[in-house]
Amino acid sequence: MRISYFLTLFLLAASLLAEAQQTAWRPFRPGFSYSYSPPGSPGLIVPVHTLRVDSAYATAAGDSVYTFNRLLRPLGSPASRYAKSRNNLFGARLRWRPGGSEYYLEANAEPAPIGPATPVALLLRPRAAVGSTWAASVQPALTATLSSRALDPAGTSADSVATITLSNGQQVVLSRRYGLRLGPQWLALDGSSPAWQQWTTPQAGLGDYDARQLFALSVGDELGYELTTYSFGSAFVCSQGYRLRRITSRQFSADSLVLTYREQTQTTLFRAAARRARSSRRHWRAAG
Repeated sequence: MRISYFLTLFLLAASLLAEAQQTAWRPFRPGFSYSYSPPGSPGLIVPVHTLRVDSAYATAAGDSVYTFNRLLRPLGSPASRYAKSRNNLFGARLRWRPGGSEYYLEANAEPAPIGPATPVALLLRPRAAVGSTWAASVQPALTATLSSRALDPAGTSADSVATITLSNGQQVVLSRRYGLRLGPQWLALDGSSPAWQQWTTPQAGLGDYDARQLFALSVGDELGYELTTYSFGSAFVCSQGYRLRRITSRQFSADSLVLTYREQTQTTLFRAAARRARSSRRHWRAAG
């Protein structure tokens, strides 16, 4: 009986080890939320982009594919207009051959002016020998070199990290356990696109976006909001106001969480744009 017990433990450990080996160095995995921030974000407010695997499938050639959720991409700067993109921050999907150690990040072609008119496929080899070089992209034509692979702090412990340098100077950094640590925004291989870095280690499930965390509110909790309305096409302020909400009840049903709240609103109108501000004010109150 004891021999059977230890044999079961051994087989379970071997299975977990094999699974860990299969997922090691994989840039993304389903069931996790990945967050990234741009380089040199000033101030206390740092923009963070969240990415998740949206679906998975196998191709006729036997490759495995993870697709990313699509998003609205800002057009120009400042970001006042958005367009539906065919990609996410690092492309549209991750493709690899099961049992192999080569990964392709692929981006779909975008209509102008959203993004490049040609698709992109970037080949990553985090398990290659340090110093080795390979053809990483056809369009644009780029090679990649595994510059280093060393232990680096990640989360609460050190992890093996591989740095891949492209022939145009851009870098891609992969962690053995935590996936993509650094990569070019929009998977743009133009040599000048900013590289976004992992904000925190991947979180299981929806992470901070889990509704059970977003709405972990109790009776008596208060939420405050600020709203500023600008004149269209300028920085002139039409109105400014505040809203306070207090949770008055919390109820569970079979499949829902229902929160009831009371709110107070205070709005200041600026005389030079009073007519426009009144319209904005009526819309704001109706939205509550």
